[in-house]
Amino acid sequence: MSSLGRVRAVLFVLACLALASPYSAPAAAQTSASVASQLGATISPGQPGEFAVGTSITCMLVDPAKLAALGAPGMHAGARVTAARTATERVHVEVDELDPAPLTKRLTLKIDSQGRLTPSTQ
Repeated sequence: MSSLGRVRAVLFVLACLALASPYSAPAAAQTSASVASQLGATISPGQPGEFAVGTSITCMLVDPAKLAALGAPGMHAGARVTAARTATERVHVEVDELDPAPLTKRLTLKIDSQGRLTPSTQ
């Protein structure tokens, strides 16, 4: 077998192993704007475009119902929303408001393979 044939054979075997891997595919790539939208918030200017692991974004709450559905009821429009992607499938969210009264809520959310945020069972 020629060295080119061996290279092709090795590449074929590696491709087969990758397809048969028991590990799930990584969560879908997310944009910061799509995460903010799912939280019911508008993203602040100057935030990163991609919401990769290690990225945090700051937003302003505009639709409290979306945030309430994810586990943070009682917040009002205008609250500051900070989201940090701490792992491939995990997002930590902190919501702070001053009006009508000072209040902070913290959530841990999961990102599924389609990029949807869901409450974490943790």
